[in-house]
Amino acid sequence: MSAFNQRLQPLRELMKAKGLDAFVLRRNPNLAWAIAGRAHVPTTIDMACFDLIITQDSATAITNVVEAPRLIAEELPSEVSVKTIKWSEGRDPLLPTGPKVGSDQPGGDRIDLGVEVEIIRASLIESDLARFKEICADAAVALGNAMKQVESTDREIDVAGLITHSLWQADLEIAFLGVAGEERVHNLDIHFQRTRLWEIEFLHQFVQSAKV
Repeated sequence: MSAFNQRLQPLRELMKAKGLDAFVLRRNPNLAWAIAGRAHVPTTIDMACFDLIITQDSATAITNVVEAPRLIAEELPSEVSVKTIKWSEGRDPLLPTGPKVGSDQPGGDRIDLGVEVEIIRASLIESDLARFKEICADAAVALGNAMKQVESTDREIDVAGLITHSLWQADLEIAFLGVAGEERVHNLDIHFQRTRLWEIEFLHQFVQSAKV
């Protein structure tokens, strides 16, 4: 079984358990997980540039004529067939609807199983786990290389730039990057200490009340 079908197998089992004929994946993170690729050029938005219709024996992407060539060439597994619409048209009319259709978000009278999809997505297949370990190792090396170039006079944004450059050089795309200088760390440390003292005092008062 291909990696793509391995990834979708739990989803197809969920469909069978719920008595569904089809499932429509629409959310960016779920589609990126399903195809192990990019679901939209801007990765920070929830809406993707295609929808994926899944049945027990097929997977079909619905997208526009502009995105289709790139998706076929760069992102979609060979198991996914593609149906196109005009750039100016919406994808909804091509999506199955009704109580026998599941989805990862509400709409179209479909059964909303978004939470179940996120739970399934959290379980990595062997090839995804290997890829995750490789990414972690490459990211650690890239971060180390960037930190060797940091000067004490650098601003947070300068350090972020060095890290970003190093990650891109390693062919790694950033989903989130946070940089905190000495002053910010010191201020956060004071905040956490005060929070911790408040929690301890609250716990002390709670215990005293419980004793009474």
